Amino acid sequence: MIELYYHAGGFLLSAAIYLGIVGWLAAGFRKSQRTILPNVKEHPPVTVIVAAHNEEDNLPSLLAALGKQIFPAERLHIIVIDDRSSDSTGEVATEWQDTIPHLELLRIDAVPDGVSPKKFALHAGIAHSTTEYLIFTDADCQPEPRWVEGMVSLLKERDVVAGFAPLKAKEGFVPLYAAYESLRTNLLMHGAIARGIPYMTSGRSWGYRKSAYERSGGLEPLYTHLGGDDDLLFQAMLRSGVSVGSCLAPETAVYSSAPKSFGQLARQKMRHYSVSSSYNAGSMFWLLVLQLAPTLCLYVVISAFFMITPFHGLLFVAAMLKLAMLVSGFTGPLARAASEQPPGIRGIAYELYHVLFSSVSGIASFILKPKW
Repeated sequence: MIELYYHAGGFLLSAAIYLGIVGWLAAGFRKSQRTILPNVKEHPPVTVIVAAHNEEDNLPSLLAALGKQIFPAERLHIIVIDDRSSDSTGEVATEWQDTIPHLELLRIDAVPDGVSPKKFALHAGIAHSTTEYLIFTDADCQPEPRWVEGMVSLLKERDVVAGFAPLKAKEGFVPLYAAYESLRTNLLMHGAIARGIPYMTSGRSWGYRKSAYERSGGLEPLYTHLGGDDDLLFQAMLRSGVSVGSCLAPETAVYSSAPKSFGQLARQKMRHYSVSSSYNAGSMFWLLVLQLAPTLCLYVVISAFFMITPFHGLLFVAAMLKLAMLVSGFTGPLARAASEQPPGIRGIAYELYHVLFSSVSGIASFILKPKW
């Protein structure tokens, strides 16, 4: 019985600490979210770089959104890298050159053995660029009209800027969960930046100074990693001492569709987790605490079955309900900013599912070879 009390006390203490950390970061996020974008009087030249592999269906929407940016067209350069596409990705980009005056197309026909194709493509685009300010998104994304303006305004004050990049979903458990998990990640990621402890960013919306890229060593030393073209480069930049900011205004958000199947979601998360072993010690600590710590609660449930003590299971459910309500409450403003319905009571189910899903996919990422 004494062991049970010690076990219960330790679990409740760890749950309280975790809830406190999430609340602390969420408060930092909300403070950062209220920051008004600086009034841009001067528009320095900027380059948007997009690596596209067989993206003929998605590229027109992205280029249409980039063509509507509230930013002087003569100062906005766009580089699309046609990465070994077997469809008409290159032709689509070429057609848009009449509409977007400073749109350039680079073609990559082959990638050296053992080299990550996307890192190779992005490095080619960066090397070809001539501006100090570089911002990045993916071919299946749609940025809001003030995305470029917002990112540039903050890059004038920081070396690296992380943007708000939520996933959108209308129906289906997997897409809705993925959208919730995306909001959850944005909350923790930007909350950590606001508190001065950045540990990750999103390749769907981020930017940096070219000088910071060169100072960090760039993507070439990371070629052997399949994933992590954003995460691992961000870690290298943190080691070089960059300053990091967040761009969270709703009119600067970058949207993309949530994965529709469990297989797509699992492959995506396994790629992300597989590169986490290369994180800096500080970033690894916060990743474990914020992204993977809830999975430890899973073992409390397992022990409840083996020890035949339902008390453990009740503690687990109580702690997860508290965490779910806290995270759901803070993700409400994010959901509204992303034009999505706040998770509300569904957030409890999503949070409980997150425990199981992140536990299984996290372990699998270190056993199975990740696939692109």
